[in-house]
Amino acid sequence: MYYEEYGSRNLPTLIMLHGAGLVHSFVKQYTLSDRFHIVVPHLYGGGRESDTLFRSDETVNGIVEIIRSLSKDKVSLVGFSIGAQLIIPIVCRYEQLIDKAILASPWVCKTEKTVKFYSRLTAYTYPFTKIKFLIKLQSKLVGLNKTQLDECVEYYQKMKKENLVAYIKEGIDISTYPEFTDVKIPMLVLAGEKEDCEMINSVNYLGEINPNCKVEIWEKYRHDIPFKNPKKFNMVIVDFFK
Repeated sequence: MYYEEYGSRNLPTLIMLHGAGLVHSFVKQYTLSDRFHIVVPHLYGGGRESDTLFRSDETVNGIVEIIRSLSKDKVSLVGFSIGAQLIIPIVCRYEQLIDKAILASPWVCKTEKTVKFYSRLTAYTYPFTKIKFLIKLQSKLVGLNKTQLDECVEYYQKMKKENLVAYIKEGIDISTYPEFTDVKIPMLVLAGEKEDCEMINSVNYLGEINPNCKVEIWEKYRHDIPFKNPKKFNMVIVDFFK
């Protein structure tokens, strides 16, 4: 699995797992590379891994291979959207490798009806992901510079419909990870108050079943926590991982 690095390897390592297809979901957090060694894997199905079919287990394996290759005693995790979902199997299977974790907007309590709806919607809207104007508009809202914006356009041009749909169908369902209740590492789970009700339910449920999981619902936020107010989110990261 391809990955990018920001900051010195001598600093504490944060593995930052991006949202579906948007490799630079955490672009506004790269400035923290003076405090942390930031590693950004290109999750299967997106970025430089656009040609690889997204499957959750294979993607988790790829992330863990990167973690082990860094030869650190432990690393910390920050995930957004599908990236946050993938933290669930990582901490359940490889807790010994992880120090702490922040999960922003993990949709892990889902119904079959909702999965089918979003799968169909994603397939229907797929052609819009090829329109450069729309890609650039979204990228500017996230805060990408010109180089990153050009990369984003390239990545989306290569993205396959089956991978966008797979991000929905292959997402993590917490009901298949009962061992999550026994995970001992400190975790912080976030959602915006204006997100879908299943997202809010997911975040609250994670806090209910694991006492080590702190929950925060951010007022006036949608599915945009990492980049809507990066100053606030960056302060949370620094405080949580200090």
